[in-house]
Amino acid sequence: MNFIELIKRFDLLFLKRRILLQKSASDVGLYSGQLPIMKYVVRHNSCSQIEIARALQLSPASVAISTKRLQRAGMLIKIVDEKNLRSKKLTATDKGLERTKACHKLFSAFNEKMFAGFDEAELTQLKDYLDRLIANICEEQDKVDNLKFCHMVALENEFKGSPKSSKKENF
Repeated sequence: MNFIELIKRFDLLFLKRRILLQKSASDVGLYSGQLPIMKYVVRHNSCSQIEIARALQLSPASVAISTKRLQRAGMLIKIVDEKNLRSKKLTATDKGLERTKACHKLFSAFNEKMFAGFDEAELTQLKDYLDRLIANICEEQDKVDNLKFCHMVALENEFKGSPKSSKKENF
């Protein structure tokens, strides 16, 4: 088998996973792009929109629009920062926390289904192969000027995040 067939499989897996997860998120009232923001707010209570934009590698305008929609939906509260009146601190409401937890539960069930039938040794081997692929890409990244791997950076930031929230969950 050549690598083109493997790439097609990666693409198919990514596409199917994204479609199914977006449908699951929309079923609980969160839409594309909102879940990462909600997860960040839950983990980093009283964070600013700028912090979210930096951590998730999004434009400040995009974060502003998404947080405004989340606020209108009753999932976020924006409080003006007393130290900087132009900045707002974000906190998840009970409704937002509930929806984020529901999404997380659906995603966990989906991931368990996706990896059903794999034993621990196979999962470890798959992780090792994926780590090698990631390392190969990272070497290439150094050769390309002005190339941002936004989703990779956002994922890395998510795993490295230092939670400040009393509502912290293992999302």
